[in-house]
Amino acid sequence: DLHGALLGTGIPYRDQRHVDAYFGMMKTLIKDTAGVRRPGSAALDFAWLAAGRTDGFWELGLAQWDFAGGALLVKEAGGVVTDLRGGDTHFKTG
Repeated sequence: DLHGALLGTGIPYRDQRHVDAYFGMMKTLIKDTAGVRRPGSAALDFAWLAAGRTDGFWELGLAQWDFAGGALLVKEAGGVVTDLRGGDTHFKTG
């Protein structure tokens, strides 16, 4: 349940291939949440998630170096990191 959850994200600005899908996800997610924040850095998004400042984070098209350290922070804090389908292919799919 995402009711009241505060989410973080990164809005695509260079690679526009997934922009329609991205905004479709945002439209769906924003309805039941407390809002979406965009600090501008995936590393910061993951750090805030690990620290409990946000309840979730998603972004499309990240490179491994964009999220490897942050994913470790989240896992070490007891969180879960998945791909968009809930699987474990996030290092392959970004």
